[in-house]
Amino acid sequence: MELLEAIDMHVHFGPDPHLQRSVTAYQAAVQARDAGHGGIVLKSHDFSTMGVASAINEILPGLDVFGGICCDTSIGGLNVQAVQDALGIGAAIVWMPTLSVKADWERYGRARGVPAPGLQICHQGSLVTQALEIIALVAQHGRLLATGHISIEEHLAVAAAMPPGGKLIVTHAMDRQCGPGDEMNVEVLKELVNRGAVVEFCAGTAIGAHATRTVAEIAAAIRTIGVGKCVLSTDFGQAFNPLPVEGLSNFADRLAEHGFSIAELRRMTADNPRALLS
Repeated sequence: MELLEAIDMHVHFGPDPHLQRSVTAYQAAVQARDAGHGGIVLKSHDFSTMGVASAINEILPGLDVFGGICCDTSIGGLNVQAVQDALGIGAAIVWMPTLSVKADWERYGRARGVPAPGLQICHQGSLVTQALEIIALVAQHGRLLATGHISIEEHLAVAAAMPPGGKLIVTHAMDRQCGPGDEMNVEVLKELVNRGAVVEFCAGTAIGAHATRTVAEIAAAIRTIGVGKCVLSTDFGQAFNPLPVEGLSNFADRLAEHGFSIAELRRMTADNPRALLS
């Protein structure tokens, strides 16, 4: 399916210390532009991608390349200064910890060289001070906070702490390989949406080499939540998965088979992402 003006908000790229990647940031951008997409968001677990995004925007007209930062161990975890600096140079998204969270570190971190035994952003049921400061910073800058791979308890705590008007997105919802896994069901997502969150559903969750859900499950969740509160991304860029551009198109095709119209798919791939990134 042709997805004009689509913005894939979850693109991985190489070089990467953890996994072999299928594209460099520049290749991903060129492919997205040539497909008629409107933009991509570059994600790294290890460094702020703003410098890469800025360089590509200078040399590649016709596409908006956005950068962000993950609060993982490579940047010092919940490093308020690093987040502030990234926001200061235009980071569009700040992700709470991903590969470095407790559950992911226990499953994959050792093998992928993540050096710390599990970051947690709550202590005794309350968000730690650094997490609260990061949430406030992101909201003050009018940027988007993504939940990363944190636990259900932490998702709910972050949603409760978002200031009025703050923007929050649930990262690759319902994916069983990352973060809360099976605990992230539709009822939890509905609660997060009621608290102001938008939900990201990724191609990698349903059609990738390591898919953990069916397209039918994702389609049913979207219908329950409503297309106005959902975003479609890929989480692709791994050597074992389709290229991000191909993955987003295939994901949309499969959802169309479950009754989603062109207008609904455009809203979730183009309109909603653009509004969140504006």
